[in-house]
Amino acid sequence: MNHAWELRPRTADEFAAAVQELRRTLDEAVLAPEPGPWVDQRGEFWANWELGRWGEAGHAYRSASRKDIDAELLGIWQVLLPERDGNAADLQTHLASLAEWARSDAPGLSREAWERAYDVVYGAAIYE
Repeated sequence: MNHAWELRPRTADEFAAAVQELRRTLDEAVLAPEPGPWVDQRGEFWANWELGRWGEAGHAYRSASRKDIDAELLGIWQVLLPERDGNAADLQTHLASLAEWARSDAPGLSREAWERAYDVVYGAAIYE
């Protein structure tokens, strides 16, 4: 199946900037379960972490409270999500899911939770 993807309402540059903000949030909020850079299935998202963060301070990551992480996720949604007719219920469902992930993976989101959050945010910003 062929897909024609289009960014709404952001330009490609604006979306890239929003993704960079998500990366910053990840860098500040995620507690790594083990040392070593992560590379996701796309082979790019986790590859840009500063390797210096995996030195002697290994597990001494900056962590955010669940409330802070929740606020960051909701803020990312506000940046990325277009307001479209007919998607209010779907939007609320996804927001509730993101908030639940943020609350359930204290004190920092797990890699899997962030991947789910990233995929949902990415899927909401780019659509067919």
